[in-house]
Amino acid sequence: MLLRAETVACIRAERMLFSGLSFASEPARAMALTGPNGVGKSSLLRLIAGLLPLHDGTISLVDPTSGDIVAGSGHDRPLGQYCHYLGHRDALKPSMSVIETLAFWSDFLAPLEPRLPRKAQPDVSGQPHRHNHNTATPPESPRTESLPLTAVTAEAALERVGLAHLADLSCQLLSAGQRRRLTLARLLVVARPLWLLDEPTTALDSAGQDILWQLCTSHLAQGGVIMVATHAPLPIPDTPVALERGRS
Repeated sequence: MLLRAETVACIRAERMLFSGLSFASEPARAMALTGPNGVGKSSLLRLIAGLLPLHDGTISLVDPTSGDIVAGSGHDRPLGQYCHYLGHRDALKPSMSVIETLAFWSDFLAPLEPRLPRKAQPDVSGQPHRHNHNTATPPESPRTESLPLTAVTAEAALERVGLAHLADLSCQLLSAGQRRRLTLARLLVVARPLWLLDEPTTALDSAGQDILWQLCTSHLAQGGVIMVATHAPLPIPDTPVALERGRS
């Protein structure tokens, strides 16, 4: 998949954060969203996720083979259903255990799991897709098939982020770094092609950062799209998207 934006504008509190912003992702490369504090990096991620209104322009997820719009502007499917948004807040309920938290997110997000055009990049993971059998699935249209990205079980996700030994621990007892790792595990239990990551290395130690970039590399290799708001160079191939105050 490819993410494309044309002449995007964002207004917050009656103030124009940026306008005329255009960009396009490239296969197997993350988008590194850079700029000074307060320029609108977090707002752009929230706008793409559907958490803020689009003041002007278009943002679409596009099939690179056919050029068809899969979601977003010009399509009846909102882009937010195709993305994972990892913001500054971890969105963890203290009373729930680590494994319960992942099970909740899996059940909550799975019914909205999108379908992509048949010409999308084939699955390269070789792993079966995880379905939620307790939720009715709408009928599939003749032009679609299951998302090529694959989800994993909650147990497998915790193993990937190094939290398997804490599966039964209450979230309120996790350190800041462990909480961040748990939010990374959420990216794995439901497959979404677009990852929007806002300063994802916050609170992560060097081992945690290595895990993060390994997950990102794998996601890009499967045809996924990643945009990272960052103040530091990315250790993975990237395309820069620079924001300046008041304009693109």
